[in-house]
Formats: sequence, C-alpha cells, structure tokens
Amino acid sequence: YDAHNADLTRPYDGIPALLAQLQSRGIGLAVASNKYQAATEKLVAHYFPTIRFTAVLGQREGVNVKPDPIIVADIMRANPGVALSEVLYIGDSGVDMQTAANAGVAAAASPTASDPAPSSSRTRHDTSSTTPPTSPRSSINHKQYHN
Repeated sequence: YDAHNADLTRPYDGIPALLAQLQSRGIGLAVASNKYQAATEKLVAHYFPTIRFTAVLGQREGVNVKPDPIIVADIMRANPGVALSEVLYIGDSGVDMQTAANAGVAAAASPTASDPAPSSSRTRHDTSSTTPPTSPRSSINHKQYHN
C-alpha cells in the first residue's frame, strides 16, 4: 500500500484552493487522519506541497484512533496559544464529527460520496462550498483526500 497509496487517492474537488485561501488568511491548518502516519505524511506532502500545516498526524503505534480525541489534543500541543474555542474541525464522516465533539471543538461537515450526510449537533458550517470560514484561528482538516 505504501508504494502506491497515491495511485487512486486524490484531493476532493476544491480542497487545494480552499486550503490555500485559509492559509493566505493566516488560519493555521493541521491534519488528523486514521490512515497510518507514514501514509498520511506522504499523501499530504504529495498533494499539498505548498500548504504549511502546523501538524500532520495519522494513526500511530500505541495511540487510540478517532473518535478518541487524543489526536486533537496532540495537535493542540503542537499549537500553543490556540484555544479550543478557536478551532474548527472539518471532517467528512460521522467519526470526524464524533472526534470533534469528544475533543470539545466546533465541527464542520463536508459531505462526500462515502458519507454524504455526516452529522453532528456541533456542526457550525457546511464546507461544501470553497468559501473559508473567517472566525477560527486554527482549522484541523481531516481527510482532504479520498481513495
């Protein structure tokens, strides 16, 4: 899988432009994925070489996977000075919405073919457009790519 993980995986339409817009507005960006760490790093480097993520975290040995909030806590440790109230977790699945709720951060559901209506009572924004939110100082973007 590692040698060919980008063969059938590509960013969702509009995601590269959205990330560039968010970055240009000074919004911090991070990745929280359940793909294993090396694959996450490889895919992010391949598809988003100009985006300066503050953290890129995937599945790691001995660390619980989502919806456990530890991945968000680890990203927050990499971003001192950012409050939970300033974070918007953008996800494309029910697991992402539950991760955000478990971590105590706002969430935005981005519908995808695999999960067309991820839901959560904490969802504040619909990310199906490419208009970036203006208030959060930091966004944790999960699964900006699909396979």
